[in-house]
Amino acid sequence: MLIFKFTKTGGVAYLSHLDLLRTFTRIFRRAGIRVAFSEGFHPHMKLFFAPPLSVGTESVGEYCVADTAEEPRAFLQKFNACSMPDLQCLACAALEKKINLAAETRAAVYEAEFSGCRVREAAEEILASATYEIEFTAKGKPARKEVRQQIFSLRAEGDRLEMTLACGEPNLRADRLCENIAASYGGELTRLTRTDLLFGPPENLQSFSVFLHPESPR
Repeated sequence: MLIFKFTKTGGVAYLSHLDLLRTFTRIFRRAGIRVAFSEGFHPHMKLFFAPPLSVGTESVGEYCVADTAEEPRAFLQKFNACSMPDLQCLACAALEKKINLAAETRAAVYEAEFSGCRVREAAEEILASATYEIEFTAKGKPARKEVRQQIFSLRAEGDRLEMTLACGEPNLRADRLCENIAASYGGELTRLTRTDLLFGPPENLQSFSVFLHPESPR
């Protein structure tokens, strides 16, 4: 069993979760990486992903667990040799037991870049407020949602905003939050990247990268 961290940037960011799964299957077959299959009428590779991204959002901090006996260094080299530049394995490590990434993910870290937006003012006002409601369109209909408790941190630097948001259940889509910030504080969102995924209680969130670097404190 391996856990690995990978990128999803450029054109790959526009792949749906199902398309991404199909892409991984092709890469593993091309690379000769043996992954165990599920049983039943529709067997599939045992790949376990963290909560998927919104289509169009880039990431340099995605994680997946694969049921394979491949040695980590060989896995990384084979995967990257048979993949594309926008979908690369950054690191991987062996696991003693499977991690349920989807169930254990509690938050995600994003970096948003804006143009002409009062980013610092937005961060300060949102963090100082007890409530914050966003507007968006869901299934073709306008919707509103209270999200203040799902915003764990905001840090502004120039035109950039680093955000730690609830991910999993409950979940706050970063693109929707950024669109509301741009609408309320001027300017526009120019780029949105997920940089990491976190697990654990809100007061002690940790990156899944601790499993890639066992010497790190947990």
